[in-house]
Parts: sequence; structure tokens; C-alpha cells
Amino acid sequence: MVTKSLHMRFMTYPREPSSVSIRSALLLLVMTLLLTTNCGDPAPAPAEGTAPPADGTAHFVWLSRLQGFGAGIPCDTTDIPALPAAAAVTRDLEAQGDLAVLACVGDALIQPASIMSAPAAVAATVARSNVDLDAMAAAGVDIYVPGHSDMIRGLKDLADRATERGVPIVLTNVKVEGRDDIKPYIIVEHGGMRFALLGVIPKESMRTDQEALSDQSGVTFTSPGRAVRELSRDILKRGEANAIVCFSSLTVESNQNLCKIPTLHFLIGSSEAKIDQQEVVNLNGTSMFLQPIAGRSVGLTTIRVVNGDWGLSDISQRHILPAKIAQERKKFAEYVAMFGTDNVQELAPLVLPLHPENFILKCELMEENTAWVEEVRNWPGSFLDHQSATLEPTAENDVVAAVFNDYGPAIQAGVAEVKKPLGSLPTEATIPRPEDCRSCHSEQFEYWAATSHANSYDRLAEMGRQNDSSCLICHTAGFGLMGGYRDPRHEAPFGAVTCLHCHEVQGPHAFNTRLVVDPLYVTANAKAMDCKTCHNEDRDPLFDRTAALDSIACPPMRVDDPALLVAWSDSQKAIQRMRARGKATEWEDYLEGRALVGMGRPGEGLPMIKSYMNGRTDWPELTYYTSKYLEKHHDAPGSLALFRDYLAGQPGDMGMNIAYIQLLLKSDDDSVRDEDHALSHAQLIAPPDAPELTEILMPAYLMQVDILVDRGRGTEAFELLQRLKGIFNKNEELNASLRKHGLLKS
Repeated sequence: MVTKSLHMRFMTYPREPSSVSIRSALLLLVMTLLLTTNCGDPAPAPAEGTAPPADGTAHFVWLSRLQGFGAGIPCDTTDIPALPAAAAVTRDLEAQGDLAVLACVGDALIQPASIMSAPAAVAATVARSNVDLDAMAAAGVDIYVPGHSDMIRGLKDLADRATERGVPIVLTNVKVEGRDDIKPYIIVEHGGMRFALLGVIPKESMRTDQEALSDQSGVTFTSPGRAVRELSRDILKRGEANAIVCFSSLTVESNQNLCKIPTLHFLIGSSEAKIDQQEVVNLNGTSMFLQPIAGRSVGLTTIRVVNGDWGLSDISQRHILPAKIAQERKKFAEYVAMFGTDNVQELAPLVLPLHPENFILKCELMEENTAWVEEVRNWPGSFLDHQSATLEPTAENDVVAAVFNDYGPAIQAGVAEVKKPLGSLPTEATIPRPEDCRSCHSEQFEYWAATSHANSYDRLAEMGRQNDSSCLICHTAGFGLMGGYRDPRHEAPFGAVTCLHCHEVQGPHAFNTRLVVDPLYVTANAKAMDCKTCHNEDRDPLFDRTAALDSIACPPMRVDDPALLVAWSDSQKAIQRMRARGKATEWEDYLEGRALVGMGRPGEGLPMIKSYMNGRTDWPELTYYTSKYLEKHHDAPGSLALFRDYLAGQPGDMGMNIAYIQLLLKSDDDSVRDEDHALSHAQLIAPPDAPELTEILMPAYLMQVDILVDRGRGTEAFELLQRLKGIFNKNEELNASLRKHGLLKS
């Protein structure tokens, strides 16, 4: 692929279709064999057959790391089920007279986080995965390369269940004694095109947990590289195939190593999503395809060979470029309106005064790529194409989608067969129930009780999914947690979605009078309250937190609430009793300070808190909580002093540095707010001209942008934003800032 590199601020586009030549790999194989023969080794045996001339089109429709989401998201009725939709795409392509292969790669049946060791949880997970296998059979899956989690009870158990349903497992680097249903490869052909389909998994996929151990006897694992190298060479030597396609459940790095094998032509899939794109990655003559999101998108890879010519032109970016070009043209039009000229040479120094040559180059590429897209629109020769398939809503009578209706009955039947009696819950109360919080937070409890969160477990029961581990993680409190429960038969003993999910409230806060004021037992940190533990791109990709909070967020506590005042008072009395017994430490002084502030006596409480924190640099969490607490109670200078004391001893703590800058920028106290110091400190810890920018420092970069814009230094701010955009274009904070400053369409 011939490209122009545009430093770090602009995208790199193709200038012409790139050649992905299989013939070069075959030639390299022949050269290798000749060199080996010349070194004194025996000459290779003659090929048993020769592949016929190829002419036709082959499509590979594939799902990577489906993780049991083949039926779509059960909580979202608008979600298009991935497996039925992929099957429909495959059928449509076959109807055109082309070869179409439907593949599932990696953990197709089970989400790793949903695996629990309790027998009932395992039984429910296996029953659910059997329904998924039924759906794969109904969809006509041609090749299945399983992942680690799918082998919850071992490879042979999975193979038994897959073979019973007619789902073909292909594992090139795993051999099972006495089993011919686990194939090292399969051949698919059409119009003279013959593809050998291989499948590889990492050694870590061979489960070693106690239940799976007995299932591993007679199982031999070979390194993926060695297995693919030897098998692909032999297949081509025998003339069984024109090309080798390997479906991989390896990491991106391991896939890159596989691409060094000269007889491997196409590599599809990955166990991770480090390369977040739909483009083709060409390495050492091998074309590597990856999809960014587990189970949410369907990869569609097309190979067309015309007149036996395997010199394939990569035209994949025709799906991506038009939108990018349109965006660039819109920006150009905005510059024309802003500066009153459409002359590129005149615009360049106005738009990018420090690097006008980059603007000129960008405009040249925009025109060249417009011509390229038009050129490949009806490409007549052999080509390689890759995109995310367009998925259509499932028809009401879809046979694949109908299979998923068996989830509930199958799970209930699987759990019913578990012989082990239901065990008892932990005796020590570590996870408070909503009722435990009600005595002090009655207003919040009543509000929560009327939300969908309170009824989330009931919704599962209505669907027959109350024993489904993959659902219980989010729909109930305490499932899989230390001090919680792991047996789904307990029926949500700690409630549905409760105070625990958002506030991470722990038992001591609710059950120990003295520790009601301890901030470490009610963290309510940003990670917990960003909602993404459950409302993530797998389960709820369209989730809008801001909009959702209006209907979910509990009303704020009132500092004069009598129940809270009683709680603070009881806490102080408990601390005083400890002190009378000689059991109190300096920590009790800190807690009593918070109790006094809660009782409306900040003049007594705040000095006790600051005395305990004075000079402390060994407890960043407490420092952060306390600094925010002081600011909340109108002691911003005390908060500032706390940050400075801590950073004097721990200058490399980037999180605390960022919090310090935020205080300097946003404090309501004029004596603390200092924009000059905020900018200089932000540039100190996150230099905008550093050779490499770091995503963890994004808040510091964006605070610099805001300050620079406020001070009329828009050019500097614009350059920093463009540089960040060129590296971290998927960062949500960055994109919000780009929209805020009019550099990204909403």
C-alpha cells in the first residue's frame, strides 16, 4: 500500500490499490524447498495434485469473541442479534452464486466474567452454551475455533456437544487421541478456488481447572506457529488448496508472528481488540483482519480472483474513506467561510500558521483519495475487501433467532439436575441490603424502590433467566463478590441493583456505628458511578449516562436530616467510649472529626481531620477523599495545602497531580483559584510538545486546551487538539472536548 505519512495530525490514506500477492508466498515456498535440497537434504516428494485455476468470489462472514451474545442484548429489544443476522448475510451471499463461509472464532458461547465455580452456576452456563450451539447449528456455521471460556468442562466435552449438533470444530494445533471430529483443517471450494481453513488457539485455552483436568488426557498441544507452518506447507505441496486461511484466537502480537509464515495467506480473528479498525493489516505478505468489538460486529472479508490472478488489490478502505473525505470537505468549507478564500495556498498559513505545508498536503490527499474511491468503485480485477457487514433486523420467523427462546427452559432444567444441596450464605454481613440503608436514607430508598434497578432481578425471572450467571453479574448485588454468593439458586439474597452498585457501600458502614463516618466504606468513586461496569459497549452500546441519571439518580442527602444527625451523634459516642477504654488511636480522632462536621460543628471537626492528615504522603485514597471533603465544607485552602503536602512527597502521582490542577481551576475560593499556576503545572506534568503523548494524562492536556482558548491562544489549543486527535481518536474525553470547541460533529 503506497501511503503518505502526515506526521501526527492527519490520517494516512491509500494512494492506489495495494497488492496482496499470494504468488509471492508460493514462490518463496519453492525457493525455500530448493535451498533446502541444495544443502544436502532429501528432495521433497512430488505434489500429489495441483489446484485448478481459480476464478470466482469467496466471502468469509465471521464473528470474533461472540461470548454468548449471539442472541443480542436481552435488555435491549432494539439490538440486532449478531448470529442470526450473520447467518442471513451468509445466505444472501450464497444466493448470488458465491462461496460464503460462516465462522465463529474465540469465546463464542461464554463470557469469561460469567464463569463461577459453583456447580449450579456451571450447570446453568453449560445449558446456556448448549442453546448457543443449537443456534450455531441452525445458522449453518462452517468452522468453529473455540476459546478458553467455551471449554468450561474441557475440550472433549465441548467437542462432544458440538459434534452432536453438527457444529464443526477446527483446531490445527491441538490433537485429541481417538477423535477425528476435531479437524486440523477443512477445505472449501468454488469456481476453482480452494481454501484450506485452519484454526489456532493459545495454550492458555486448554483449561486446567479441576473439572476440566480429567478431560485433557490424550490431548496434545503444539505451538500455533509450528502447526500452521508445517500443515500449510504440506497442503500447498499436495495441491489441495490455492490459499491458506487461518482463523485465530491468539493475541494481536501472536498473530503478527504467525504472519511471518510464508505459506500463510490470510489470518482472521484475535482474542483482543488492540487494533480498533476495519482495515486490512498487511504483514510479510499475509493479510490480517480484525474486528474491534466482541460480538457486536460481523466481519465480512471478500476475495475475488479473476482469470486465475491471485495478485489481489486491497480496496477495503473504500468503505471508510467517503465519510472521512466528507468530513474533511466540511472542514475545508468552514475555513473558506471563515477566511474568505478557497485558495489552498492562501488558506494554509491562516489555518496552520506553524505548519502550513501540512494543510497543503492534507488537501492534496483529500483530492487524490476522492479519485481513488471513484476508481475502485467497480474494480474489474482481482481484489481483497474487508468491512463490517451491514446487519438487518431479524425476521419474525427466523429459525436461528427462534432457537434462543430455549434459554430460560434449558437453564432451569440444567440447574434442576444439580445434586449438591444449596449452601448457606456468609454469616458475616459484608454486603448491606437496601433495607439496611433505609433507616438513615429513607428518602433515597423510596426513590430507588420505584426505579427499574429495584426490579432488575424480577425481569430476569420473567424471562426464566434468574439462574443465568451472565445476567446475575449485573442484575443482582453481590453475585461473584467476596462476601457475596456464587450459587444462582440463592435468588438474589442481597437484592437486585442496589446501593452497592453505584456507591460500593460496604458492610461496616451499615452495621458498625463507629464506622458510619469512615470514608473508606462508602467510596462512591467515579469508576463505580460511571455505570460502565454494566452499561458497557457489549451490553448497552447506546447508553447515555447523562440522560439516564435523570430517572435513576437518588435525591441528594440533606445535611439536616434527623436520621443522619442521629447517626453522626451515635458514631461520636462510640468513638468516645473507645477513647474512655484506652482503645482509641489517631484514626479515631479523624473519624470523630468527620462526625462533628456532620453534626454541624465544623469548627471542632475540621482541625481534627487536618491534624491527622498533616504531612501524610502514604495514603493517596484518603488524601483525595479528605481534600474533596475539605473543599465541600468550605475549606479550599486546607484542601490545597493537603494536595501540596502530598505531592511534595509523591510528585509522580499523576492522578493526584490532575486533581490538584482541577482544584486550582475550579475552586470557588478566590484565594485558591489560580489559572496561571494551573496551566504551568499542567504543562509540567503533561508537556504538549513531548515526543510521545500519554492517554492517562488526557485530563491535563484538555485542561491546557481550555485555559489556552480562554486566553485567546486558540492556535496553540487547536494544534494540541489535532495532535491528540491523531493518536487517541477513540478517547471519549477528547471527543467531548473536540465537540465543545467545534472540531468534531456531534
